Amino acid sequence: MSQATAEQSTPTADAPPIALDQVRSGACLVDYDLTHLDLSGCDLRGADLRGANLSECRMIGTDLRDTTLVGTTLCGAQLLGANLEDADLTNADASKAVFGRANLTNATMFQTRLRHATFAHAELRGADLRTADLRNARLREADLSQADLTRARMTKTDLTRAHVDGAVFRDADLRRTRLKGLTLSLIHI
Repeated sequence: MSQATAEQSTPTADAPPIALDQVRSGACLVDYDLTHLDLSGCDLRGADLRGANLSECRMIGTDLRDTTLVGTTLCGAQLLGANLEDADLTNADASKAVFGRANLTNATMFQTRLRHATFAHAELRGADLRTADLRNARLREADLSQADLTRARMTKTDLTRAHVDGAVFRDADLRRTRLKGLTLSLIHI
């Protein structure tokens, strides 16, 4: 894990500087700038990261269960194998983020920007993706069982061989979406 200094992880508002050892389970890091940090393997369960900037962070295998990421910027972040079960990413911007093999079971991603994000083999069972922007996202072989994608923008999204049993796509924009290998009788449109 990289060693952060106060200069590398600074608040975006009037919060005090933070050292990497303060980035832990239950931490309150509202509005902090944590860009480019390597937080791989960290335990951030239940942390409050509202409005934080985590762009280009490495969070491989990071435990983010029950974390509040409302309004957080995760552009280009690497979240391979991260656990975001029950995390709240409402209004977050995770464009171009990589969630390969991540666990996003029951995560809330209402109105989240996920353009060009990658979710290969990710677990999104029961996730709330209502009105999410998934344009050009790659969800190859992702598990979207019971996920709610009502009114999601999914133009040019790749859903090849995704698992969609019981998923809701009501009023979703599926124009030019790749649906190869899906069983469409198992979804609600």
